[in-house]
Amino acid sequence: MTSPKQLLITSVNLVLLVGIGTLSSTLVLSTTLAHADGNAYNKQQKQTIKDIRKRYQTVNATISSKGCQSNKSLDPNQYDTQEAYSKVYCPYYHSVFSENQRNKPVSAVGVKRVHTDFWLTDEAGEYRLHKVNRTTTLAYPQKISQEYLYDDNNQLIFYYKHDPIYGGSSGSKDTRLYFNNGKLIKAMPQSTPANEVKQIQQRAKLLVQMAEF
Repeated sequence: MTSPKQLLITSVNLVLLVGIGTLSSTLVLSTTLAHADGNAYNKQQKQTIKDIRKRYQTVNATISSKGCQSNKSLDPNQYDTQEAYSKVYCPYYHSVFSENQRNKPVSAVGVKRVHTDFWLTDEAGEYRLHKVNRTTTLAYPQKISQEYLYDDNNQLIFYYKHDPIYGGSSGSKDTRLYFNNGKLIKAMPQSTPANEVKQIQQRAKLLVQMAEF
């Protein structure tokens, strides 16, 4: 015959087993949901990066087109036909800002020139910056190039830098940063310092202000 004490111990063990089983089930469910959320986030992030790359290619193709590279007037009244005008048409305004055009040496650096190209459009009276190409030329022939790509709200979504003289004779360095709603979502290399990313974002905002005219 089972004593009351044994019944009590058995009941406690059953409660503990049920409790542990419920906790285990909860942990498994939470882990599964977290994994599902992580997969959804990674998928969305990959799609965002894919969209940014597509935009980058489209903008670059337009900038490189014959029309955007032409120095001819874009006044349609100067052309006899629409076809003639279409050959020089470019959807972008192109502004240029040059620093140190007279090649005056800079202390501890030597001759340094910076050339900045702004590509923007007029959207119902509001200027939208699409891309900025910035080239820094130092005393030696190598050029450090930087590219800033923006979304429809003038927010930085991609940054690329090619430094052919990084580390002296050790070789070049390429940096690629992807952003979404002002937040860094991918860095190449991953070791890019946070303070460097912040400086790039600050300069990107400054370039937007410089582009307005």
